[in-house]
Amino acid sequence: MLRVLVGGFSEVARRGIGAILSSPDLVINECAIESVMSVVAETQPDVVVMDVGAQDIGRAARVAAAYPALTVVACSANENTMRIFPRLGGGRCMSRPLSAGALQESMRS
Repeated sequence: MLRVLVGGFSEVARRGIGAILSSPDLVINECAIESVMSVVAETQPDVVVMDVGAQDIGRAARVAAAYPALTVVACSANENTMRIFPRLGGGRCMSRPLSAGALQESMRS
């Protein structure tokens, strides 16, 4: 069972992400963007999907650095690119075009 935390996003975006990721082997939880660090510490998810764009990518980088066993996916409805910090990736980040398929694939990074 893969545990996913969705941080930030509007209700509509959260529902869309939930529909895209819907799978019997995923458990999805949500929190406010400001609470991501504390909720990660509390719930220990495998993947964090965060509502951050290029201007705030530092927030995602900090989560990835603090929790290197996580995959952190940073995306925003306002941008065409998502950034993925793979688990145990040593802080490296890769960019991919934002799409439903790319988001699904990032769950397994």
